[in-house]
Amino acid sequence: MPWKYTDEYYKNYTKETWDACAKKYLPVMNQLMPFHGQLLKQIKPWQGQRILDICTGPGEPAMTIASMVAPKGRVTGIDLF
Repeated sequence: MPWKYTDEYYKNYTKETWDACAKKYLPVMNQLMPFHGQLLKQIKPWQGQRILDICTGPGEPAMTIASMVAPKGRVTGIDLF
């Protein structure tokens, strides 16, 4: 029986790959933290705004921005599974 590519295989492969990379990603994220303030100055989030964070990773700066746009605004963060 030939091997068949399935959605379940891809889902598991993606999760395992990103889990394996997580330890290496966190130091990179820490290196980017000095630019966090500059990003916030550039986008100037305000209360009530809706923001999309693509490739959010562990959720920063989305979590910080969410507190800035609250209570009526929202941040939606998306990333690979």
